[in-house]
Amino acid sequence: MERRFVTLTLCAVLLGAAAETTAQPRGLAARMLSLGAHLGPVIESSGPVFAVPDPDLAIPEGHVFKAVFEITDRQGESETLNQSIDSAARFLNMHVEAGVPLENVQVAVVIHGASTTDVLNNAAYRERFGVDNPNLPLFDALKQAGARLYVCAQAANVFQVPRDQIAESVDVALSAMTAMVMLQAEGYQRPN
Repeated sequence: MERRFVTLTLCAVLLGAAAETTAQPRGLAARMLSLGAHLGPVIESSGPVFAVPDPDLAIPEGHVFKAVFEITDRQGESETLNQSIDSAARFLNMHVEAGVPLENVQVAVVIHGASTTDVLNNAAYRERFGVDNPNLPLFDALKQAGARLYVCAQAANVFQVPRDQIAESVDVALSAMTAMVMLQAEGYQRPN
């Protein structure tokens, strides 16, 4: 009886620790936060940044940033935020914190490859992976901040992500190649 109690207690402790862990930032975001970075000012749930007073490479007044993030990897498990997507939030937070007006920080995200299933709406994601989609709050926050989010229709077909299962905050592009070429023609550049 005592052995069974110890086993059940240990399982409960481990499950509790796992639940706590999945709610916390992981990877680079967790490391940055542990070293004194902070969230915000635009995306308050993701994209940690460090304050950098008076950098040697000053941002010219009125400069407009146009950054496109190409997300192809599924970083982490299905119950954790894809850290590659977090980079777009970090870009927004970092530049607004440095004094660049939000309207001068234009961000686009193009998702394809192994990360394609990250765009599933919550019902479809839960059906496929058994958990809520951890990327949806960040997609919504990015969209609210003015970011443009696209998923490659070619990859969506390969990874069996039908259009009616794509999150509302994500638009469909003919292909990732098409989106990248069109965005670059508009002046968007890849920061990574």
